[in-house]
Amino acid sequence: MKHSAALGLAFLSTLAAQPPIAGKLVAFEGAISVDGAQLPPGYLRVLLDPLGSGNELSAEVRSDGTFTIGSVSPGHWRLSAQGAFIKSVTRGGRELSAADIEIGAKAGPPFKIVASTNFATLRVTAPGQPPPTEGILVFVWIDGRPDGPIFPVTGHTGPFRSGGEMGMPPGRHLVCAFVGVQPWMTPLSSSYFGALRPALEGHCRTVELFEGGEATEQAVPAPFISAEDLKRLREKLEQ
Repeated sequence: MKHSAALGLAFLSTLAAQPPIAGKLVAFEGAISVDGAQLPPGYLRVLLDPLGSGNELSAEVRSDGTFTIGSVSPGHWRLSAQGAFIKSVTRGGRELSAADIEIGAKAGPPFKIVASTNFATLRVTAPGQPPPTEGILVFVWIDGRPDGPIFPVTGHTGPFRSGGEMGMPPGRHLVCAFVGVQPWMTPLSSSYFGALRPALEGHCRTVELFEGGEATEQAVPAPFISAEDLKRLREKLEQ
């Protein structure tokens, strides 16, 4: 079983919320502990992404597990960890959602984060005997949220092949897998993914993954959209 901890960056859902507001900057600090295989020194980082406009902020986790991200605008942020997925977040004994962390203008108790490197494994197979040699393209809506991250997977050095595996955080994810993908079918940027969802949903399946567990999804034949429709979609989005 293969685990791809680096994918934990992309694999956290987000909720609509108010963006960070201008004004006094504060420090986001706390401590993080990691279940499972420990990451090499200097690799573990805590990241904040604004739920709205703004730039990602991050800080390296110190050897004692503590971290500090300075100069954070009060507002709503998405919290994640590089190389791991977040299991829980608490502050002053109160449980919070990593998908929507509200940071106030006044300092408060430090955050306590529990993360894990025990990613689940999603194995993608292709029909046919012998297995076809065409590439496999996988779309994932984390937790099935229409406004959440969408992750198009084509492999690290090339398209997914029969029996390909990918590491994912636990949860109930909407997964679409296609075999026989041609270059023109692959979206050029993230702006296309949401627009493609209506064309994909009929071929998707909700897959429930548990920490350290495995699941298998079979790819269905492409194309999922015609070349003409994809061209019109791109032109509309680029206007």
